[in-house]
Amino acid sequence: MTQFIMATHNAGKLAEVKAILASYGHEVIGFGKDLPPEGDDLAQNALVKAQTVHAADPKAWVIGDDSGLWLAAYPKRLGVHTARQLPRTGTNAAVLAMLEPSDSRQATLVSTMVLLAPSGSWQVATSRLEATVAIAASGADGTGFDQILIPQGAGVTLAALPLVLRQRYLPRQQALAELLR
Repeated sequence: MTQFIMATHNAGKLAEVKAILASYGHEVIGFGKDLPPEGDDLAQNALVKAQTVHAADPKAWVIGDDSGLWLAAYPKRLGVHTARQLPRTGTNAAVLAMLEPSDSRQATLVSTMVLLAPSGSWQVATSRLEATVAIAASGADGTGFDQILIPQGAGVTLAALPLVLRQRYLPRQQALAELLR
């Protein structure tokens, strides 16, 4: 078993990563100190976050993460700046309010993860979920945008899917699995 430190203050992300790593027999704790401001590239943001934690604890295995939601109807909004452009609470409602009935509801959720070893070497993995934004939030499970994203090939939102099915679609899960191979 390896213990990781995740460079995030986002409790939802940390809980999701805890569940993923537990399935591999690992554990993760959050980083309780300030992280640097984010830039314009998911991979660079994830790496800088991981390097900040590594500088504070050079013997730790560190996970850095950044993600963003791209809406086909508004390609210049959100994306790498999703967390800065949406409110901390009510994010799903804010996305739904952005979209007019005639807008394309196609969306891409991208997650980039960095695994930084105690040696300072690092790996990066990115995964994408192609989805449709639902008309209204649906489902009780999941985190983040799970209540409004309907994965391609599924008839319901991520939050309405059973956990075992939902996990197949989650880009953070897929990117982290790639890093742990």
